[in-house]
Amino acid sequence: MATYEIKNNRGSTTDALLASNQKRRCVYAESTLFSKRESKSRLTQGIVMVCTRGINQDGVEVMSFERTMLIYKRRHSPEEAAGY
Repeated sequence: MATYEIKNNRGSTTDALLASNQKRRCVYAESTLFSKRESKSRLTQGIVMVCTRGINQDGVEVMSFERTMLIYKRRHSPEEAAGY
């Protein structure tokens, strides 16, 4: 499992609530990377676009959304520089 420090959520391009979900039901998230590119102004960061979908316990997709985010590149996060 990979974890990434998100510097800035650049916004949502599409949001969809596809089905209702009952209270106290689990929703599992699955994200797919659509694109990535270098930031032109921030050399230690990049811009990624991901699509995330939420799937309930029955395997029904209940939501999906796309996000564009500014994230630190590997070995450039403030936490890494501080030795955490």
